[in-house]
Amino acid sequence: MLHGTSGVAHATQRLPFRIAGLALTGILVASLSACSSDSVPTCSEYARMSPDTGFFAPLSSDQEDALAASLRSAGYDDGAFNMAIATGEVLSYCNIVSGVANANQDQLISNAH
Repeated sequence: MLHGTSGVAHATQRLPFRIAGLALTGILVASLSACSSDSVPTCSEYARMSPDTGFFAPLSSDQEDALAASLRSAGYDDGAFNMAIATGEVLSYCNIVSGVANANQDQLISNAH
C-alpha cells in the first residue's frame, strides 16, 4: 500500500502544475483568437468598435486594424491612401451613423471594396 500511496502523493504534487499549464494554454488560445488582426468584422461589429463611428469621426485602433485586414483579405495594399478610400466605402456600404450600422449589418466590411 505504501507504493500506491507514494504514487498518489507524487501525482498530487504535479497536479497544480498541470492545472496551471492547461489554464495558461487556454488563456493564450483565447487571446490569440480574440485579437487576430486578420479577422474581418461585419458592418455591425465594425460600427460597435467606436461609439462615434461616422464620416467626421476618427477611427479607433480596432477599426484601423479591421480596415487593414479587410483590404488585405481583398488583395489590396493597406497603405494610407487605400485606408482613406476604404473608410468611405465601409461607412457608405454599412450606412454607419453614430456607431450604428443601418445597412448590411451581417455582411463583412470587405464586401464594400
